[in-house]
Amino acid sequence: MTNLQSDQSSAIEAIWAKMANEWNISQTTLANEISLEQVPETIEFIKNGEHLGRTIVKC
Repeated sequence: MTNLQSDQSSAIEAIWAKMANEWNISQTTLANEISLEQVPETIEFIKNGEHLGRTIVKC
């Protein structure tokens, strides 16, 4: 392994470590359940940039 490969490998490992710990958003991710009737309204929020997180359509 060359020094460049070693440096790249270290950088990738550091990024993965941050994603798994410091940057981990899985515990703060917003989730919302909506009915099928609420889909058009939610789509408007998405189009207007007013939607956060995930939306689950409950059928």
